[in-house]
Parts: sequence; C-alpha cells; structure tokens
Amino acid sequence: MKRTEDSARLLLITLGCPKNVADSRQIAEAISQRFPALKIRQNDDGGEYAVAIVNTCGFIRQARDHTRETIRKIIAARQLGRIRSVVIYGCMVEVAAAQLAEEFPEADRIIHLQNIQQIIEHCASLIANGETSDVSVSAMRPSIPPDPQYPHLAYLKIAEGCSRRCSYCTIPAIRGGFRSRSSDAIIQEAQQLAEAGVRELLLVAQDLVNYGRDRSGERELPGLLRKLHEIEGIHWIRLLYLHPIGLSDELLSTMAELPKVCRYIDLPLQHVSDRMLKVMRRGGSRQFLEQ
Repeated sequence: MKRTEDSARLLLITLGCPKNVADSRQIAEAISQRFPALKIRQNDDGGEYAVAIVNTCGFIRQARDHTRETIRKIIAARQLGRIRSVVIYGCMVEVAAAQLAEEFPEADRIIHLQNIQQIIEHCASLIANGETSDVSVSAMRPSIPPDPQYPHLAYLKIAEGCSRRCSYCTIPAIRGGFRSRSSDAIIQEAQQLAEAGVRELLLVAQDLVNYGRDRSGERELPGLLRKLHEIEGIHWIRLLYLHPIGLSDELLSTMAELPKVCRYIDLPLQHVSDRMLKVMRRGGSRQFLEQ
C-alpha cells in the first residue's frame, strides 16, 4: 500500500450515539484540513485503507460487545492486508483501555477522547512523513461538516460531559463533568454549517437543558435558541436529550415562540415510580413528571 495522500484512504467507523457522530465529524474535518486529497469512508467497502479508526461506545454491555465485534472485523481485515494501521478511540477507551490493549494487541494506537490530535499525528506518520504542525484540534471546539448521506442536517454539540450522578449511568466517568461551549463558538459553527448547505441543526449534549449553568449559574438554552434562530439558511432546529429536571416554562415558551424550533421533545423519563427514581438518583417524582 502506497504512503502518498493521493492514493491513501481512511476508514472511520462510528459506534454509539449522535454525540459520537459529532466527534467523528470533528476527526474527519481535522484530517481533511491536513490531507485534502485523503478519501474518508464511514463503511468498509472491502478495499484498502492506510488507517482504520473505530470510534467506540462503552455505555452499556451490549454496546461494548458490539464494539469488540467491530474491532475484531477490522483486525481480521488488517490480517488480510487490506488495512495498514488500526486505531481504537472513544468512550470505551475511557473505561476499558487496559482491557482493550490486552484483547487487541494488533491495534497500533488506543487513544483517549481528549487526545484527538494524536489521531492526526498517527495519520501523518503513515501518509505524510509526520508533518502535523499546521493542524491543531480542540475537543471543545469542533468543526463538523455535513454528513454526505444527509447533507441537509448536522448534529451541533453545545456541551460536553454530565455532572448529574444517576446511579446507573457511566457518562460522568466517560465524558467528565458538564462543560458548556461558548455561545460565540456555537453560533460561528452553526453559520459555517448553514453556508455549507445545512438546513436542520440537531442540538446535542449529555445534558442539553443545563446549557450555560456551569458558567453563569443560569440555564441559557432559551437565549441560545434565539441566537440560532437568527441564522440565515437554517430552517429547523431540533433539541435532543432534554432531561425532565430543567425542562422549564421559559424553554417551552421559547420553543413555541420561535418558528424554526421543531415542536419535538426527546424526553428520557426513565421511570415514574418514586422509589425507583430515588434509587436511580434521577431527581423529581411521579407528581412532578405528570405536572
């Protein structure tokens, strides 16, 4: 397999939720900036690749099993000579890096969420003799190009992590505490997406309703929606993962007032039993949810 950018291809497989999709697009954008001629595929077509990156999911057992199965298939393709290098990245690395290293010694790199720059450097070592000085990546400021399969929409991550401590959830251990992106960075990215032809923004975060609270003490999602609503070219704004605790009258009124905001609520109730909600440390009560 040749080492030149013109002939090289990269396989980027994404497992898990839309937040992982956003992370993968951040990786794809950073790599495309450094290697404009590099062809990036999201599904294995049976061809040859310089690098295969598996963006893993480690949230529940079934997801971890699926991740392992996917990695095994990629390792098998490498053993057939189709893939030169294998990189394991993402959520499962945060909770099982040692196990992955032991189970898959054939993997060249196992990279944590905050170290996307290492992916760029590894690709450069295979494709362009290690030259990476002109690309710098920040995990909190992604530039996400539209999905070629659905060019009219894009996931827009507005925050990272979660500071709730639900008893059954591993997200805080995987992604860390809740951190909001600045509204300026979000608006800039949304404008770039609109210029690229995106018409629908899907706002994602582990705890969308708490946007801004870590910085100002106030929930700032209604104000952010008003700013996004003003962007020319954006026709629809959809909110994903709205925790019941924090779904305020102000937010609902804002959604009703702004025509571009879809009348859509993705509300994970999880349970309505007071006893179970307490055990799960979800907060609230059946009476609260019914009201």
